Amino acid sequence: MSAPVPSLDSRLRTLKLPSFVAQWRELAARGAREGWSFERFLTTLAENEAAERRSRKVERLLRQSNLPLEETLAVLRLDLLPTSVRRLLPTLCEGACADKGENVLAFGLPGRGKTQLVAAIGHELVQRGISVLYIPSFALVQRLLSARKEYGLERRFAILTASTS
Repeated sequence: MSAPVPSLDSRLRTLKLPSFVAQWRELAARGAREGWSFERFLTTLAENEAAERRSRKVERLLRQSNLPLEETLAVLRLDLLPTSVRRLLPTLCEGACADKGENVLAFGLPGRGKTQLVAAIGHELVQRGISVLYIPSFALVQRLLSARKEYGLERRFAILTASTS
């Protein structure tokens, strides 16, 4: 007696290809109707899988970032920013500073939009697949003081730096 042959769906699940599982039947039928080559069928499946994975990654990074959801570049009032900051904004949103491990500090008087600016930059970086950890300075200082009291400052720094990489 031979062992049962696993279905295509179960093999695709084993390979961790959820978009393939969800879409292969529909795309195969469409491809048959439209006369797709096998290569086009597989390419379409692979492109859809890659897009779904990217979308899930961005969702996961956004949840982990602690960014305020409403503070995006779309709602940022660029006209209120100084010209030097407006010129620098596209460069910051590209993520080169994150790739190099450089820090970005925002200074200014209260109510000038620093929080909105850094949150909007954070959202853009997350959309590019870059991990971001948003912590207001008062919360960071509180965590570090607490860690200092517990003699765990180095461990806390290690946790903070690991969560952004």
